Amino acid sequence: MSYIDSSLMPSLAQKIWLYHGKDDGDISGKWMLFYDRARIDTEWKRIKELYDESKLGNVISMKCSGALDNPYVIEKNEHVIVIYCNYNKDDIFTVGKNIVNSLIDYSSPYIYYKLNSQTTEGTRWTGSIINHVYKLSANSTIKCLILDD
Repeated sequence: MSYIDSSLMPSLAQKIWLYHGKDDGDISGKWMLFYDRARIDTEWKRIKELYDESKLGNVISMKCSGALDNPYVIEKNEHVIVIYCNYNKDDIFTVGKNIVNSLIDYSSPYIYYKLNSQTTEGTRWTGSIINHVYKLSANSTIKCLILDD
């Protein structure tokens, strides 16, 4: 079974989350991409196309924050795209590298992979300082994987 909010633009959608992909699978973590409101519609469309064309790797599903106030997004004009993976390290790193290689003018220095268990333990919003397991340099010319302990 799949769920898709294909025609909605995140910057205007009166929802907390927009979804794209399958709603099943062993989801244990996610890559997170942060964008401002001015760029989110273009980036969400592009990431969905990459997913639909199987260019991201073994991604189970994705979601994007909409325009409604979201308690998990700190900045009012910030959006997050969440790309869910299973916990197979090879798949996680392949998806992460594919994401980095597809980024265009990404303003954050890193993309972050977070376990679902870390979400229940706390987020930036709840004051957790480090809430990711891995991060990759968002500069595709630097093919560096940084493992955080």
